[in-house]
Order: sequence, then structure tokens, then C-alpha cells
Amino acid sequence: FSNEAKDIGGESVTEVQELIGLIMVPGQFGLKVPLELLMRVIRKDWISNFVEILGGIDLFRWYEDAVGNFMVGPRHPLEAEIILKARLGDVRAEVAYIERLISGIRGENLSDSIEINFTIDLLLRIGPNSKKYRARFAPYYLKISEKLRWLREMRGLQHPRLMLQEAYFLREYVVWQNE
Repeated sequence: FSNEAKDIGGESVTEVQELIGLIMVPGQFGLKVPLELLMRVIRKDWISNFVEILGGIDLFRWYEDAVGNFMVGPRHPLEAEIILKARLGDVRAEVAYIERLISGIRGENLSDSIEINFTIDLLLRIGPNSKKYRARFAPYYLKISEKLRWLREMRGLQHPRLMLQEAYFLREYVVWQNE
């Protein structure tokens, strides 16, 4: 990983910090990021020793589901939340990481892949029905809805569950604006 800084959500981060953010943002909600999605988002699929690099960072744990999908997550959601509060300036950076993860998902239009299920779980955790996080993320529901629309229109991923979330986030943004 290089030490060259780039801007994500108004924060200047290195590639290692970006990797930590991509794992810790969903990790604070108790979610694990599918490994293929993570590699696609950071565009480091050419690294043959990616597993060793992640293994060298003690913040992460590897998980495997019943069908052999590998995922990466924090040791504990509370630890992820503490790290994010210390490293990120505000919720804009968290939303930027969420948008990056959404932009990297792949799947079939009618089947539920691990990446689609991960995205839906993430959206449900920050969405309008979330008592704990609604107030924090409501100002960004429009941005998230637009990213889901981009996924549908530009990438052609027209999954019914994702389209429902797109409409739901847009509707709830309008409701939030009227409040």
C-alpha cells in the first residue's frame, strides 16, 4: 500500500486508512464485508499477498460462511465504532465509505448474492427504521438513494430489493426534509 493520500468524504486518507474505513464502517453495525467486494472497491485484486497484508493488521478477523464465502470484519463492533470516532471527522466520511461499497457490488438481477445481502443489511442498519442511526444518517439518504440509482442505471443491477431501498431512502429523505 502506498502512503499517498486521497480524499474520501472530506478526509485525507492513505490506502491503509481507506482499507480500515471500508471494514470498520460496516463493522460498527456488526457487519462483515465480503472479501471480493472489498478487493474490488480498493482495486487491489492484483496483490497476491492480500491475505497476508490483512492478516498483519490486528484490527481485522476473517470469517467464512456455510458456503465458503470469505468476509472480513472488526474484532468487535464497539472497537470499530471507537476507531471511527477517533479517525473520521464526521458522518460524511462514513457515507462516502458506504457509497464506495455500494458502487462495488455485483450480482444478478433476480438472485441474492452475498454482496447484495451485505448491502441490504448495511442499508437496513442505517435506514429510516433504525432508531439509533436514523438521525445521524437522514441528511444523507438522498446521496445513498442516488448511489443506488447509479447502480441500477449505469451498472444495470436492477435487483428488486435494491430498488426498494432506493425508493425508500428517497422517500424518507423527503420526509426528513419536511420535518
